[in-house]
Amino acid sequence: MSRTVFGLLAAGVLALVVSPALAQDGGRRGQRQRGGMGGFGGFARMLEPDFLRRDLTMITDTFDLDEDQRPIAETILFDYESGFSEASEAMRARFSELRPGSNQTDEQRQQRREVFTEFRDIRNANRELRQQLEAAEGDEARRAELEANAEALRAKMDVLREKMTEMRPRMPQGEELADLQDAMRGMALEWRQTRAQLRSQFLNNLQAILAETQQAKFPAFEQMHRREKALPHGRLAGERVSLFHVLEDVDLEPTGRLEEVMSAYAGALDAAIVARDRALESQQLDMMSAFMNREMDRVVNLMRTEADARVAVRNVNDQYVDIVASTLAADETTAGRVSPFRIAYQRRAFPRVFRTTSTERAFEAAKTIEDVSDESLMALISMEEGYLSELESINRELVQVTRDYEPDQAAERMARRADRFRQSGGERGAFGFGRGGDTPPDPIETAYQKRTELDKRYRSEIELLLTPEQIAELPPPPRERRQRAQRGGGGGDDTERRQRMIQRFDTNGDGQLSESEIRAAREGRRGRDDGGRRQGRGDR
Repeated sequence: MSRTVFGLLAAGVLALVVSPALAQDGGRRGQRQRGGMGGFGGFARMLEPDFLRRDLTMITDTFDLDEDQRPIAETILFDYESGFSEASEAMRARFSELRPGSNQTDEQRQQRREVFTEFRDIRNANRELRQQLEAAEGDEARRAELEANAEALRAKMDVLREKMTEMRPRMPQGEELADLQDAMRGMALEWRQTRAQLRSQFLNNLQAILAETQQAKFPAFEQMHRREKALPHGRLAGERVSLFHVLEDVDLEPTGRLEEVMSAYAGALDAAIVARDRALESQQLDMMSAFMNREMDRVVNLMRTEADARVAVRNVNDQYVDIVASTLAADETTAGRVSPFRIAYQRRAFPRVFRTTSTERAFEAAKTIEDVSDESLMALISMEEGYLSELESINRELVQVTRDYEPDQAAERMARRADRFRQSGGERGAFGFGRGGDTPPDPIETAYQKRTELDKRYRSEIELLLTPEQIAELPPPPRERRQRAQRGGGGGDDTERRQRMIQRFDTNGDGQLSESEIRAAREGRRGRDDGGRRQGRGDR
């Protein structure tokens, strides 16, 4: 069995051993909010408790617990937490015994740690050299020196890689591999049963302290808790969104007909979440087996099944966004909230698409620079209108291409890696996760590149209207911010400049500059200028 393939398995399945909980990260590059390793994320979540101490607030508020019930509920929750922790630690210890290398001596483990630490230090030094190379652009002598140093570091890394390969634990083969699969499957099934028993016991104990009127709220509580816990683990745009949160964003309280719609939505979403999580759970062991047996076509098919289950959750949100919007439009008291509601949904469903761009921040900053001429100011306003129009068009394209390509993206990448693996005859490293030379363009990243080019073009046009001193007052473009951060300068200048402008002109205290506040800032500037204008490029 290839060490690379087993490494993939270990990264997912054996995360149980080292990770008590797997937090959902929002970083685009860390999770990318798409892709992922199929059902492997669920293995780590298997050891996450269903209920946490912070859920006491939800329980108290949902059931309106009285002074006598609250401490009892807290004790029930504490007992569940203690029991779950004890059971999960015992299961994690059993899983760790299956890990390759668990029978190594302390001395062998220490040697591996030392080699890995040395490799990591050299790798970090190599990264610093790459940053220095970028900064030394145009200085050929300096670049030649840095290239030589980088080559020496790469040679050291190659030697250490070989050492780490030699020191890796022996991977299971044949019957030993089959026994490992059986052991993992048995323990995973046993843990599922234990986990379900702990959950059921907690819910039964909680119900026992509730009055009859409070117990009537139990189905809604289970839906809400499942929604709040499960949605953040979604991977698709639109899969992670709760329309209850969207209504909160636009200060809408579900009443009357809207309350009925949201009740139906809660039921439909809950059914989709349950079906999704059931499907993911049922295929976790199949995914493990497929990876260990190098059945890569089966892995791809399982990932496509996962994508279908995730799309079903997204589809519920898509359906009810329209239903809620129609409900709002039918009531004259809420008809004006349809557009804000749809915008708020899109911002939650596609946060990367609708985040504020660096060029939007540049326009905002440029319009508040005190000594910009009237002619330049009018040109900036007109230019901004053109930019926002083009940005809106590209963002619509980004939404559509994300919806079209995101669900199958992880499976398609896996299929290409599997093809490379087969074509190589199972050579080590052929199942790598880098982009191969024959990898087709990513339609989503291609669309984002169009937006990047739009931002660059308008940034250049903004700077043509300003003096060098005025340009220095603009927030730096993304690449310059990254370079500053790499040089240790951080990205604080942008944030500090923005905060100074907000502190100076934000009259309503909402933390943002509205159009009226920007206009007021310009009027104040004109009053202080006394007609004096800087000449040169700033007068264009």
